Amino acid sequence: MDLISFLDGYAPYTYVLAFVAIWTAGWVTLSVLLSAFSGWTELAGCYRADHTAQGRRFLFQSARMKNFAGFRGSLIVRVNEAGLHLSVLPLFRIGSPSLFIPWVDVSAVHKHSWVGPMVEYRFRKCPQVPFVIAKRLADAISASTRDAPAMTGAR
Repeated sequence: MDLISFLDGYAPYTYVLAFVAIWTAGWVTLSVLLSAFSGWTELAGCYRADHTAQGRRFLFQSARMKNFAGFRGSLIVRVNEAGLHLSVLPLFRIGSPSLFIPWVDVSAVHKHSWVGPMVEYRFRKCPQVPFVIAKRLADAISASTRDAPAMTGAR
């Protein structure tokens, strides 16, 4: 039996269902791998959020993390007096639970990059996972709360 004869035996909706199943499995796999590769999973082990954060919200933000992996325009950053709340947009959230990092665990360092001035946050319980954001976002975070960490000079 050849492939054409084999495929003729199935209804057209079968191909649509197969495509949707394969696409969904790929999406889930990529989302989980990005979470693990970027260090988000490590941060979740230390800082998984157990509540919905209140405070100023910054939508569609970007960050570079471990292994040059990152999230481009898919982060939601919330800040308040208690700390930094990070989450991924719902479409990309599989494998990336929301995080809450208290300000006392956050340090910030100015960095220079080919894309412009950046700020690298490091977290006390997971110092091996950098969280690098644009300086303009770091400035907006600092302006939103007096408890945000002071930024030190470039390394």
